[in-house]
Amino acid sequence: MKFRKKILLVTLMFTTWATADHTPLQESQIFDWWDDGLITAEEAGELLDLIQDGNFEEACLLSQALALESCEEEKTVQKRIAPSLTPEGYVSWTARMDSLGMLERHFTDLNIRFYRYSLHLGTHSQLAYKNHGSEAYFGQISTRELHSQIPTDTLWGTGILYPVGKFQLQASLDTALHWNTSLGYKFQKNVTASLFYWDGFRRPRELALGGIQLKTPWLDFAGWYQRGQDAPLLKLRLHQKSTAKSAGGTNGKSSTVGTGGKPPAVKVSWQTTAYYHGTDIPEIARLSPTLLKNEFTGTQQVSATVPALWNSRLTANAQVSIPQENDATGKSQGRADIPTNALKGRLKVSAESGPDALRGLFSITCLEAESHCPENDLRVKLTSGYFQQFTLEGAIKSRHTRGEGFSVPQSQVYLTYHPADQIKARMVLQFPKGSPRKNTQIRTETTVGTNHIQSQLLVTFRKIRNKEFHPVHGIVQVKWLF
Repeated sequence: MKFRKKILLVTLMFTTWATADHTPLQESQIFDWWDDGLITAEEAGELLDLIQDGNFEEACLLSQALALESCEEEKTVQKRIAPSLTPEGYVSWTARMDSLGMLERHFTDLNIRFYRYSLHLGTHSQLAYKNHGSEAYFGQISTRELHSQIPTDTLWGTGILYPVGKFQLQASLDTALHWNTSLGYKFQKNVTASLFYWDGFRRPRELALGGIQLKTPWLDFAGWYQRGQDAPLLKLRLHQKSTAKSAGGTNGKSSTVGTGGKPPAVKVSWQTTAYYHGTDIPEIARLSPTLLKNEFTGTQQVSATVPALWNSRLTANAQVSIPQENDATGKSQGRADIPTNALKGRLKVSAESGPDALRGLFSITCLEAESHCPENDLRVKLTSGYFQQFTLEGAIKSRHTRGEGFSVPQSQVYLTYHPADQIKARMVLQFPKGSPRKNTQIRTETTVGTNHIQSQLLVTFRKIRNKEFHPVHGIVQVKWLF
């Protein structure tokens, strides 16, 4: 146990040196990973639910842990504008389809903003008021309204936040008579710390919950502890972006290949996120099943980009985890030699470069780093944006197993038509089993938008030997803005 903890500490210390330029997480990316076999149907459902709830930060963390892909949470820019007396908002309808083409789940949402008030009905029901840092909520409140770094369960109740100088006072009360108080202090513009306490009028005092949060430009930390539990619930996120000039070539001369005679600026970014908890977690916390089954889950990303050299990028993504003592992952895989709570890890390294006319990407993924990588996925992808408004992509992937060689390669072809910002059509043709006769998948994506109407349709069809094409999964979304 002591040796395992030393490995864990070394891992965290190493990974805080560097991660990647990211793109906001979208439903189409989740379908890509799903169809490529990087995530399962249950894991895809987890990610889609988080996006539907607006929890993009947790969705990004989960995508990094499951698919070893880089992304960043969607962030909205807060603009100081005068309150409008004209109501504005949207009505949206979202549906997910199953393998029979039937609606599996559907959601209808209404959002209206008026003056300093906003009303949301649908996936959650809430009336909110915001004014110069003050906030008040009535209805369903959760992570965002409670300003919690750790995801919380959804509560029916009311919550307030009121700034007093550099202090922030926060309180909430739900229908089960659970109450929460929080005191925060802003040391600088982007540095805040807060203490909070949860309790209830109808439950034993030993179930009380206390915690601390800290947020700086490069660090986010949250720690919760509930009486009677064997370990606290901890979340740590370290991140930084930096730009450094190259040192130049030999004899004081800089390397200028493909850079137009100028030394390239190298953009380096890094990010480390870690969760740790015991057998039980505080009852108010709401973690995904992927995080719950592990005592420790950590993701690391490192990226170096040279914009002047065709925007070349080298990226490394890693995931380490320690399953719970009672997790049977090792036994279910028939690996009796691996303890059920042994350190597990995966690593992905990718490199991409080239002009827009023909850009290449190569990646290699180690699936079991703790066993010295007996299986590795290799993927090569070429992208061409030579034709205006069209993008053509082709990819091939194969798994190499030590002592067995390469598996039958999987191939994909992507064709994208993107004439305007809000108009996009994409078709993805995949051959997961190598031969089109054995298995063929086609995914169609259509996005059409105007100033008042936005729509999106993603559907994957599959054809296997002796059977016709049939839908596998899909999502439909229509939004009317007013």
